[in-house]
Amino acid sequence: MVLTPVFAPLQPSVGCRDQKRPVYEDIKIDTAFRKISPRSIGFHIWRIQNDHVETLPKDQYGTFYDECTYVVYAASLTGTACDKNTISREIKTPGAAIERNIHFWLGTNITSERSKSAAYKIIELDLHLDHKTTQFRESQGHEGIRFLSYFKDDGILVHSGTDASSTPTEPRLYQISGTASQRCIQQKTISWQCFNSGQIMILQTSTIVFVWIGRSTGSVERIFGIRIGERLQKLHNIAELAIVDDGYEQSMSIARKDVWNGYLNLAKRFVKPMPLTPTVADTLLKLYQCDT
Repeated sequence: MVLTPVFAPLQPSVGCRDQKRPVYEDIKIDTAFRKISPRSIGFHIWRIQNDHVETLPKDQYGTFYDECTYVVYAASLTGTACDKNTISREIKTPGAAIERNIHFWLGTNITSERSKSAAYKIIELDLHLDHKTTQFRESQGHEGIRFLSYFKDDGILVHSGTDASSTPTEPRLYQISGTASQRCIQQKTISWQCFNSGQIMILQTSTIVFVWIGRSTGSVERIFGIRIGERLQKLHNIAELAIVDDGYEQSMSIARKDVWNGYLNLAKRFVKPMPLTPTVADTLLKLYQCDT
């Protein structure tokens, strides 16, 4: 095999259509994939669990865990949009062209075993769909525009661990990033070091969900942050939602400050300025063309 390096601007995900994919005659296709008709449109997400896949219910679409891998399948009539709300249906019109996209999402903290399992499952799904798919690799925090568009209404919520029982429900600290398509990502530690003025932070406690709003954030991010805060409050049945403005933490009520100080001592407050984001043209990666 010859690997030829080519320099190209950084892309968050790469989709490539392979015209010469081999036929894997001995591969057993997972039962979950067999339920998908090659002639249907729709949107599906599966979480990879060792040697099998777990079908996610629709109310969990957009929620991911950073120690897991996921396969996302989006199929639509060519020229039409597809997202998490697309209803599955069989296309019976002769000659109708269907665009089939498979996305392979990798959490930041996955093991190599989970990554390999997901790669094999993509082969199975592609085989079931007669090799008529375009495939994309999505890394947490660097998802492509197409992938993010599937969740444009509610954004992406990323928890730590492998499932809901991996970490305590509270306290948790989340960081919101992105503008057009937002991501809300649980932090490994609860610390002022996670804060900067260009982001929204959510501190989830047993009694209050605090939505901390960085002074350099825009209205879109602020609205999204409050919506995520309300979502977490409802999900965990937490009594109160509190909005905290960057630089005005001391104006909170004594009761709220007592709760906040239990996790983030205001005497040790440290908020970094909004970082300068490099443009795509400023960052390069190596793209390899594989010739067999």
